[in-house]
Amino acid sequence: MQRSPSQRIYSIIYVSLLASVATFLIRFFGYILLGNSALLVESLHMGVDIIASVAVVIVIYLVHSNLAKRYPYGLYKIEDLASLFIGIIVLGVAVEITGSIFRQPPVFLLYSSIVELISVLPLAAAGYMKFAVSKNLNSPSLRSDAFHSFGDAIEGFAVAFGLYLAVVLNSIIAYYLALLIALIALIIISLDLLRNSIYGVLDLPKNVQLNNKLEDIIKRVSDTKIVSIKLRWAGPVIFSEIVLQMNPRLSIEEAHVISDKIESALRHSIPELENITIHIEPTKREYFKVFIPLKARRGKYYVNENMSTAKYAATVVIDKNNIKRVSISKLSLKNKEFRGVEIAERLAEDGFTDVITFNIGEMTFGVLLRHNINIWKAKSKSFNRTVKDFANFKLDQIKVPTFEASWRRHYRV
Repeated sequence: MQRSPSQRIYSIIYVSLLASVATFLIRFFGYILLGNSALLVESLHMGVDIIASVAVVIVIYLVHSNLAKRYPYGLYKIEDLASLFIGIIVLGVAVEITGSIFRQPPVFLLYSSIVELISVLPLAAAGYMKFAVSKNLNSPSLRSDAFHSFGDAIEGFAVAFGLYLAVVLNSIIAYYLALLIALIALIIISLDLLRNSIYGVLDLPKNVQLNNKLEDIIKRVSDTKIVSIKLRWAGPVIFSEIVLQMNPRLSIEEAHVISDKIESALRHSIPELENITIHIEPTKREYFKVFIPLKARRGKYYVNENMSTAKYAATVVIDKNNIKRVSISKLSLKNKEFRGVEIAERLAEDGFTDVITFNIGEMTFGVLLRHNINIWKAKSKSFNRTVKDFANFKLDQIKVPTFEASWRRHYRV
């Protein structure tokens, strides 16, 4: 999760800003003293860089403010916007270098080369400090600003080296060759910054491998089925939406315990996760073996009111939403007093998954529940209509017994 910067972190950021200002001053006063146009262009570059760095500091303050705690996703996105802005600046510097090839070359002075080289030192130090802090805060905008400083340092070194070679070799080709090397480095840096920032702004996956890591963690701590995982980057943090399938017989409390266990494991392994939303769905079944108690009247079969008084039973097998088999048989039971319990035990032995009835007693209900057999309430006495209702998911599940069992009266409890 997002950590608030310490005063030491802010102090390092301010020192990096001062280092950038020092680079600007060295180049600007070098231009005034020597009149070299290359130093003027380089000082103007640093002026833009300082403005971008100040903007990044403002973004960091905003991201770690109390307002960001109220609106984390939207305000964290400012980091990605700032990174995009810096990427455009770096690309702009590359374009400016390209344009300089067609302009009048600067006056090649050895002293200008020395001034440019000296100015690179505080700039490289500023980039190093920003990069170290960006890793501590996991800040994309500060990381972009660090690479921006590194890119400018490379470009500044190329200018200094080109000026030096131009003086030593008395050839303009050496100057342009050094600029070409700096141009390639800046383009590579800018494209990397633009890619990461654009991915963040558009909610595109920055790291596809992270989804696989989340899947491995979830499978390690639970046996739930993963339906989908969606990750959204917002600046330094990640918002995750996870859909899981769990056993439909789990209580809300049991499902909540599993969700907490998964969330704790994810936060421990991936600290960038700011928000974890876990949506739980019941496991979707494709196979059903259904028992329906029946009674016969005038050659037709109807759903019996109770399991315990039924003389006939229907077995309906449904696989992948298709009714595969329907058979009707006569119930032959030994126990006359606890017929419902005996039927329930037989259903468990024969692999039944569901029961459809109008009423069910306490003992029968308890046996079916113990064997994970679902109980559904019939809506119609028509056997065919009941089968169709079940196949079309139109029946309601019976959650509690509909009447007290006869064993209470039998044993006078």
